[in-house]
Amino acid sequence: MPLTSKPTPAMCPALVRVVVAASFAALTACSGDEPTRPSVSLPDRDVVAVTLSPNRLTLSGVGETAQLDLVAHNAVGEVVPGVSAVWSSQNPRVASVSATGVVTVVGEGSAEVTALVDDVSGSASVTVEFVWSAIAPGSLHACGLWGRKVYCWGTPTFGEPPARGETDGVPTPTAVDTELTFVELDAGERHTCGLTEAGRMYCWGQNRLGQLGIGEVLEAERPTEVAGDLTFEAMSLGDYHTCGLTAEGAAYCWGGGSIESDGRDLAVGHQPTDSCARGAYFSGRCTRTPRHVNGGLTFVEVSAGAFHTCGLTAPGIAYCWGWNRGMLGNGEDHGQTPEEVPPGFDSPVAVVGGHTFHSVTAGTLHSCGVSAARTVLCWGATFTKPNYGELGGGSFQGSLEPTPVVGLTGVAHVEATKENSIFAANTCALNQAGTAWCWGIDAEGQVGGPSRESCRAGGEMVPCTSTPVPVSGGHSFATLESGMEFACGITRDGAAYCWGLNTSGQLGNGTKASSRTPARVLDPS
Repeated sequence: MPLTSKPTPAMCPALVRVVVAASFAALTACSGDEPTRPSVSLPDRDVVAVTLSPNRLTLSGVGETAQLDLVAHNAVGEVVPGVSAVWSSQNPRVASVSATGVVTVVGEGSAEVTALVDDVSGSASVTVEFVWSAIAPGSLHACGLWGRKVYCWGTPTFGEPPARGETDGVPTPTAVDTELTFVELDAGERHTCGLTEAGRMYCWGQNRLGQLGIGEVLEAERPTEVAGDLTFEAMSLGDYHTCGLTAEGAAYCWGGGSIESDGRDLAVGHQPTDSCARGAYFSGRCTRTPRHVNGGLTFVEVSAGAFHTCGLTAPGIAYCWGWNRGMLGNGEDHGQTPEEVPPGFDSPVAVVGGHTFHSVTAGTLHSCGVSAARTVLCWGATFTKPNYGELGGGSFQGSLEPTPVVGLTGVAHVEATKENSIFAANTCALNQAGTAWCWGIDAEGQVGGPSRESCRAGGEMVPCTSTPVPVSGGHSFATLESGMEFACGITRDGAAYCWGLNTSGQLGNGTKASSRTPARVLDPS
């Protein structure tokens, strides 16, 4: 019926009302003998109450953000839509707030965030409690993220390194001179890198082999952006080289290895062509800026060791490249003479055995992976016979293909020590319950528990264990990392612990006394 037609009593026996829920108005469809125009009554737009949700926030990292939602009500409890607010923070040194209610962490402490609508305000309390979110042990130093700000302790990574056993370094976490905040951190022998939330990588420290990726071989005391305008999803630092993985799975590596005649400089996954330092371990060739790893594979994970690198593809197939004394896992061991090194080691080769892995890790002379069954398999360590038990198989013999570690199930993560020292032949693993286990050489207590055997290293008998030992202290760890003769982990409540060698203060507990049990890293605050 056209709207202009006159309704009859039969058509309109009573007043008909249609309620429009969105505006809380009533539309009179017909009234009496004549049709009426629709009428809409708007809600009372006088705001009498403003609430913010959530009204309590607890955050833990500089740069971390959270959205506050605003709801305004009128005198009868109806929501008043489309209001605009003026946002402010009572303590902008702790938390700032945008014009749309996005809270951003600036520092540690507490703040009250307020939204003002007309003359009515609502508020939310913001508490910022920093915790350790990442830890990265290197050779004689370690670094960690405290509220996304980077702190380091131990021996500085620039300048001349001390001789083994010398006591130097800073034994407490000290802020790195930068305004940058990071979401990921890793350390090599004497360099460190951080990854920002935007995927930009910054590195600092020693750079004789171009491992900082900044296009030159000068060291850097402050974080300096890696060249190439690349955005990375993940990164991994070896002793003398660095690798990054893009969101598309492309692996890039730079830096160098050493002694080009035996293949150690091929850990970057291509033939280095830049010039760099030459010395006892340095060939004089390196890569100063990121270059794509040969082979055209895409990876979901990459792990840089001392003289080799491993990567994992999406189907769980492990590949390794670089120097090969069994740690590439391809069933071969190539010695130190040039004719024994095949040219293909500058490209990834598949690990034999048909295994599917959740993750892989490259160490110094060995590699390991977490299998699909959540056990650990390790291979390599054939340079010395016998070795130091770092394969965890119950013997001191190496293996050219993956072999099971004794007694571990439900494993979440495995970490092979990558430092260039016979005293750093170790492996640690973390199970899904948060229990840490370590094995291998234990000269400085880096196993973190009672050693069961002994082996010869550097002309002396030292404690070793060829099977996993639970790390003492009863801690439940969320992360676990290994350095040269020491290891570190972060517990599930954000506390950091390190154990092992501490002559340079690399345990971060304010002393220079080594510890066979986990010692708590001091909080910067």
